[in-house]
Amino acid sequence: MKITVKKSPLVDTGKVFRGVILALLLTVFLLFLFSIVIFFSSIPEEFISKLAVIVMALSIAVSSFITSRGIESKGWLNGGLIGLLYSAVIIIVKILFYKEGVTSSTLLDVLFGFLIGAISGAIGVNI
Repeated sequence: MKITVKKSPLVDTGKVFRGVILALLLTVFLLFLFSIVIFFSSIPEEFISKLAVIVMALSIAVSSFITSRGIESKGWLNGGLIGLLYSAVIIIVKILFYKEGVTSSTLLDVLFGFLIGAISGAIGVNI
């Protein structure tokens, strides 16, 4: 009797790219929703930068969790790559449109994106 072991790919690139697109779409939706809330409320402007970080983390977490649910293993890696690529896209947008350079804060955003994605991906693959 021959036993075969099905070897799953290390990274599911299709799901990773769909996860990045989902995260970007979720970011646009959440920023639009929060901009309406801010417009009609008296939320101070100092809160907006904190809100952007919350939206970024939530978008990465939700997309990594959802995308990793269909993967058999390595959810942390797939989720981490979603967070990493999402952060890279956001950095490129900042550089192109806001003429910001790469700083230590930018590198922390990339690390933060990877960690949030990895944790959410690990949770998603195990649920």
